[in-house]
Amino acid sequence: MVDDAYENWTGHVIVWGLQSLGLRIVEQLREAGERVVVVDDEDDPRLRHVVRGWGVPQLNGKAVPAETLSEAGAAGALAVICVERTDLRNLEISLVAREMRADLRVVTHIRNAAVGRALAEDAGPGAVLDVAALSAPSVAEACLGGDMQSLVLGGVRFVVASTRAERDGALRDLCGAGTAPLAVSSGGEVRLCPPRDEPVREGDGITVMGVEDELVAQGFAVGGRDPGTRPSWRGSLLDRIRWVADEAGPGLRRALASMVLLVAASTVVLWHGYATPGMSPLDGLYFSIETIATVGFGDFSFAEQPTWLRIYATGLMLLGVTNTAVLLAYLTDLLVSRRLERSSGRRRAARLSGHIVIAGLGTIGVATMAALRSHGHEVVVIERDDDSAFLDQARALDVPVIFGDATVPATLAAAGIARAAAVAVLTSDDLVNIETALALRNELGERWHRVPVVPRIFDRTLARTLADRFGFDSVRSTAELAAPWFVGAALGLDVLGTFTAEGRPLMAGRFTVTPGSALQGTALRRLPERIRVLALARDGARPRLPAGGDDHLGSGDGAYVIGPHAELVRLLRLARTPATP
Repeated sequence: MVDDAYENWTGHVIVWGLQSLGLRIVEQLREAGERVVVVDDEDDPRLRHVVRGWGVPQLNGKAVPAETLSEAGAAGALAVICVERTDLRNLEISLVAREMRADLRVVTHIRNAAVGRALAEDAGPGAVLDVAALSAPSVAEACLGGDMQSLVLGGVRFVVASTRAERDGALRDLCGAGTAPLAVSSGGEVRLCPPRDEPVREGDGITVMGVEDELVAQGFAVGGRDPGTRPSWRGSLLDRIRWVADEAGPGLRRALASMVLLVAASTVVLWHGYATPGMSPLDGLYFSIETIATVGFGDFSFAEQPTWLRIYATGLMLLGVTNTAVLLAYLTDLLVSRRLERSSGRRRAARLSGHIVIAGLGTIGVATMAALRSHGHEVVVIERDDDSAFLDQARALDVPVIFGDATVPATLAAAGIARAAAVAVLTSDDLVNIETALALRNELGERWHRVPVVPRIFDRTLARTLADRFGFDSVRSTAELAAPWFVGAALGLDVLGTFTAEGRPLMAGRFTVTPGSALQGTALRRLPERIRVLALARDGARPRLPAGGDDHLGSGDGAYVIGPHAELVRLLRLARTPATP
């Protein structure tokens, strides 16, 4: 029996769906002090016990969505988050919620890009998010050592950069005025978003965010390359010529050489031996090919030529037909048999070095593959299912696919693990990911500590246990990566990206200062301790760097901020809290 009090709640968040992602969202909302009502179609007893232990009410979602939303207090809710297992169910719930209240903030998880784009065209508040797209940048950054961390604000590219302090001093003196300090590391201790007066010792690691050109001028290490950079056409052409030479094989190369030699010799013989009316070198080449191809246009003939030339013509036709048959056989093998072999990716992978291997061609795997390819990195994919729905996307990105079990050493060897720069293990099964990661540790041997291995683990607790027990430094939990986006979007933050500083997660976003809120007129230095303001947009103008701690937030200002997600959530609460008289 549902307590009628839920219907009368105001300012709370309704979370529909309680599997791994939904549970993490509820946990983060509760930690932020938000009131939550959970709706779950599956009504898992284990999960129900967890949320009830948190004091969060739960409703069964099998009834008509409109009735269930009414019971959950949609009339006064701040937002509805839809994270059920299927796109169809999330789409249905979000559309019903929007019909009930046009001003209700609706945040929906949609995996299908076309459906997501169509739903995002709705003018109502909220967001359409995809866990794969949200998680892939973090996985790619882990593979590359963080060289893809950038953010474009008003046409200005901000990047995350790092350096080592060359002397003792205050942070403001070491990192410049136009940067936002993200982390300082010293002796294994990491201080996130420290104040600019933070004392720093020589050798401490400093991570900041700022404008790329300015950071480079100050000596910060800015990794990666521009996403628009592509290999030159000359390099691409040479690669294709090398590929054809490698694919041809010795048999085809011998047949081609024999044909070229036969045509060249015949051209010389006809040029000098064809008596009447005589031939130029071009005529000799033309008639040689005409004879070998057995075309016989009638423009030239051996009928009136010397006996020795007619005997030569007979041999030329026999040799030409035989050579043509052999050449066509090898070409057929190249274009058909070898093409099937090449589709498995093994021949191409055998020639790659410094590439990144992705085990698992699911939604996360495809998104990570696309992110890496957009930055110009070579990728090899290992996939068990030769009927995977994502194979066309791999082909479109020119990524070789190895079909096989990633836990088997032979499959890993075929993907070029011995020459790989990093490996991401992204199947949909936690146990398979763990088995693959352990197999990789054995195969990499001495390179284990130099080659990043990034296993995707759904369960956060299991991810941490795996990292501690087996020494995996780059474990990624998709629920942990994606949940802050949903929480931020539900509370009014336009989430722009997630970043890592010294291995710790940070989130960047934009929010608007509500007139009459507690933030209106607040000096930047009085914001929550670990929040950094990257830029301010006023009166629709282009975002600009803040003047300093004495700069104030005005009504309607768009503030671009970065910090730990818990701090950002507290900031958003202030943004909608009325100012105290």
